[in-house]
Amino acid sequence: MFRKYFLLLLIGIIAFTGYQLFASTEEVETVDLFGFTNILPFIDSNRYSHTKTSEVAVSDTFNDEYETFETDLGTVHLDEKSLAFQFENNGYVFSSTPDLTGTDFPVSVIYSVQSALNIQSYNMNNINYAIVRENMYTMGTQLSLTYFENGFNATITFGTSRIKMDLIVTFTEDSILVQVPNDSIVENENFKLKAIQVYKDFGSVYEDTTPGYVFIPDGVGALIDYSDNDLGMPNYKKLVYGSSLGYNTEDDLNNMAPDGYRIYVPVFGFVHGVNQHAIFANITSGDAYASINVYYPSRNRGYTTVFSEFVYRQTYSQPVDQIGNTITLLQDGINPVDLSITYNVLSGEEASYVGMAKSYREYLQEQGATNQDAITNTPLLLSFLGSEKTPGVLWTKHLQLSTLEDILTIVEEINQTLEPSLVVSIEGFTKKGVSWSGPVYKSMDRRFGSSKELSELSDMVDSLFMVTDHILAPSSGTGYSAYSDLARKINDQLYSYLDMTSDYNLLEYHVIESSFNKSMSAFDDDFINHAYRSLGSILYDDFSNDLYLADQIKLLQELLENVDSEIALYDANSYLWPSTDAILDIPMYSSQYVSFDDTVPFIPIALSNIVDLYSPSATFLPYVRDDLLRMIDFHIYPSFIVTTQYTSLLQKTNLSDIYVSNYEVILPMISAYYEFVDDALSQTLNAEILSREVLQNGVVIIGYSNGVEIIVNYTDQDVLVLDTLVKAKAYEVGDFQ
Repeated sequence: MFRKYFLLLLIGIIAFTGYQLFASTEEVETVDLFGFTNILPFIDSNRYSHTKTSEVAVSDTFNDEYETFETDLGTVHLDEKSLAFQFENNGYVFSSTPDLTGTDFPVSVIYSVQSALNIQSYNMNNINYAIVRENMYTMGTQLSLTYFENGFNATITFGTSRIKMDLIVTFTEDSILVQVPNDSIVENENFKLKAIQVYKDFGSVYEDTTPGYVFIPDGVGALIDYSDNDLGMPNYKKLVYGSSLGYNTEDDLNNMAPDGYRIYVPVFGFVHGVNQHAIFANITSGDAYASINVYYPSRNRGYTTVFSEFVYRQTYSQPVDQIGNTITLLQDGINPVDLSITYNVLSGEEASYVGMAKSYREYLQEQGATNQDAITNTPLLLSFLGSEKTPGVLWTKHLQLSTLEDILTIVEEINQTLEPSLVVSIEGFTKKGVSWSGPVYKSMDRRFGSSKELSELSDMVDSLFMVTDHILAPSSGTGYSAYSDLARKINDQLYSYLDMTSDYNLLEYHVIESSFNKSMSAFDDDFINHAYRSLGSILYDDFSNDLYLADQIKLLQELLENVDSEIALYDANSYLWPSTDAILDIPMYSSQYVSFDDTVPFIPIALSNIVDLYSPSATFLPYVRDDLLRMIDFHIYPSFIVTTQYTSLLQKTNLSDIYVSNYEVILPMISAYYEFVDDALSQTLNAEILSREVLQNGVVIIGYSNGVEIIVNYTDQDVLVLDTLVKAKAYEVGDFQ
């Protein structure tokens, strides 16, 4: 994961200019560190956030042919054929389909755009499982509509496939709930349901006729401006959680690494007029089988729209011999998708991605997430590596990278010099080292240290995390059977990841549970907290036991609910956020596709003062100065991977991507980077992010619930904003507005 940053680091070294450091309102000593003093001019790419037009959005026309009924949301206008709806909020008319009167789009496109549901099914009479597409206008489609208080229930039988399902839509005071219950879906022998698209043109905009943007949760968050120049742009489609691991013939799942970042949270939205009108969609059920889609203007449909699609079945390749021949088969059972989406209506200052993030924060709190315990100093995470294994000529070789004695000395020095809220994680504390340990962790290696030393360390830090992995089982690991405990794909192949010295396989769900509980009982000291790799980031089906994605999510949630200590997860998906105290290796960027216009901190805003967020190891950041400013902007705490031995020892191990970690080498980085971030974030601890505004391109102001504001200047020039001079690549903290 770190190799991709290496070239960028070299570029930063070559470009080193020795620029004077400015932090907050004070000049401080020049720090001679490569990258940290680089003043890179790039602020116009979609790695950053940009100013948006203040143009007023106007929509005030209802379709006279729609029926009307009263709800808590107000008067709803409904087309009883397509089930398209309209409603007014604060003088703005939202429509689930655009007005296509006078357009010359093909009839098939118009029918699809207007329909509440678009479905795809497999024709079982075709040997290639031909896909059939249907909507509310498909010839022969039957609809039974019943109104109830605040909504309607429609039973739909599609004309070609004769697949039947219920669509339930409820209008509350400030939201719209859309449901397709799984038990309402009825198939037949001739057609099997593939996918459902729900209100896919809700809020769609013709080219750039409406000011605003689409929000998608790609990586940390991204925006797509409504535009008239996206002709030919490939549509965006990405699975929530990147969860389709079980339907391929890939021997090494490393080769299926996603293009860019994955989607961590099942939400999306659109803004019509910035800080005026917005809809924020939250997929509250069926999320493990959903994708987020964005359609851009094209020659046969000139609209930008964002929507969700739910997968009920897939085809897959079944190997039939050892030379690679396969046949195509269709998934037998239907995925357990109880489709449910809540569309929240946002107005005024809340009609933005910031308002969407705050809305999701409220949802997380309803799900059990609570505010963090109050702290007095900015957290700093030091991730120590204990030992590693590598094959030798005759025997394996043990590489001791750090000991508890080393860590105690380092922690004492850091506490004296920086006085942070120090968080320590330890990985590779067993005899098998970092890569070969697990999925059962029985005891700590004596060469690493003693329980007494571990207790002493706990007394010196704010939190001590022991890192384990109960999802990925190394071929050299213990506590499982390679013959009976490994999960399998739908085609009976193993889920395998190949690495330099040890391969990995995914475990059956019951083995995850048993290894988790066995390891917890072995490390149940009150002073030990637990950090879990893979637990929150890898989602897959256990086809051997007829268990699927929703079952795994439920299992993991239950496991974490029974943990009494603090919990940290790496790169975690949102279904575990309410049980999590810290997320490590949080994404700091979006995938930066050419169609994106902005990267925005949706996840950090949603989790502010709920979950502590820590950066990837700061020694590997590609644009150090900008990334430190990004930590301040996004309220992300710095972290470092640390060893006391030089990383040349790791060249022939699974940790070869870690190219710098020696404490003596990176100590200047730890000190300089932490102090730079601490001068800002120390004044916003225990507060929530309430606002974020781009004052001019490259200059943002972030507002907190304690009244503190931070102006971050990403540009390579000093700027005067709000009567405040902010130095190049620096920031100011205060109360400016």
